[in-house]
Amino acid sequence: MNVSSTSGEPGQKRSFVSKLRYIGPAFIVGALTFGPGNAVSSATLGAESGYKVLWLLVISSVLMLAFTDMSARIAITYPTSIIQAIKDHIAKPAGVIAGICFFILAVTFGSGSMIGASLGLQVITGVDIKPLSAICAVAAVALLWTGGAYKRIEQVMIIAMAVMAVAFLATAVKVGPDLGDMAAGLVPSDVPGGLVAAFALLGTNLSLYSAFYMAYTLRDKGTTRADYRTTTRYDTIPGALLPGILTVAIIASAATVIPGATIESGNDMVDILRPALGSAAVFVFALGLFSAGFSSVMTGVPGGHVLSDALGFGDSIDHRRVRIMATVAIAASLGLVLIFGGAPIQLILVANAGTLILFPLLAGSILYLATRRRVMGDLTNRWWQTVIGVVGLAVVGWGAYRVAVELISG
Repeated sequence: MNVSSTSGEPGQKRSFVSKLRYIGPAFIVGALTFGPGNAVSSATLGAESGYKVLWLLVISSVLMLAFTDMSARIAITYPTSIIQAIKDHIAKPAGVIAGICFFILAVTFGSGSMIGASLGLQVITGVDIKPLSAICAVAAVALLWTGGAYKRIEQVMIIAMAVMAVAFLATAVKVGPDLGDMAAGLVPSDVPGGLVAAFALLGTNLSLYSAFYMAYTLRDKGTTRADYRTTTRYDTIPGALLPGILTVAIIASAATVIPGATIESGNDMVDILRPALGSAAVFVFALGLFSAGFSSVMTGVPGGHVLSDALGFGDSIDHRRVRIMATVAIAASLGLVLIFGGAPIQLILVANAGTLILFPLLAGSILYLATRRRVMGDLTNRWWQTVIGVVGLAVVGWGAYRVAVELISG
């Protein structure tokens, strides 16, 4: 959807309806970010460690906003896709490698999301995870090939965000967490135990995968340079920060309702919602987790989209080769579930923590492109934005190292 460049002129009044036209790309990023990995990792950490991870959440949310904004400015200023920009301004092999890494991330994220969607269905049906995951995969592929992919994905993801927001925010308000303990959790400290869950939270809340794809969603929507400020105000900022707000709600609810509990199944997470929703908790949780999971299963679409672009097969989301590669990504995600799905909660955590290993390449590419003044012009990173970007690169580099050591040793 193209937005007229005159819509960004200063002083021009905009109606509420016209503002809604800017909402979409960052909320897709938000829906990709707030998937089952985020819900499970935040519930696990909230139950096990209380509020001691809030500092990590705040830092990752700020960094996520910074990289999402850089990606948005890259999409607006570079005449090509972000993968092509990497090829042109860094190195052609770097663009190909970035596309392959992105595809691997799509498969990994997709497996955790498929498990999450299936856990939501399992709470109601009692059916085993693996056949439910196969059903989700078939449904995702069917949606992919029915046409109008962007519109369908956008609508599903926004609905998923709304469902999860209402359920967990209502619970957080109802249980009334200890504000003093929450404030103490903002002070950086070691996370006692649950390192995989902590890395999973970092990998989902600071999702360079989602921030990187923001450049494609904005480009597909036709956002122009004149739209930047309005898009930032009504889409980028709320879309990037909303997952962090919802995560705080889950951590607060879990820390208050099920302190010390171990999350081993979807039914364990249902208990978090019971104080606010009573007997309706099962249905609301099942619908919410399924929606968040299934919307994130569609990460196969970004995976196929970016890999096709990296290999020179086309960068339009409606291109046949993009859909073929997206189908391959969804099928590969299902394969991981069928092989390792015996411990679903652990698979979600490990899958999302493991994504950190490939994040430094995406972070470095975004940061470098956002500092090229010759192309970016007045939308080039300011010094403080570059500083935040360097800090973010250091954080994901540290996370990649720690999670690699943790997974190898554990």
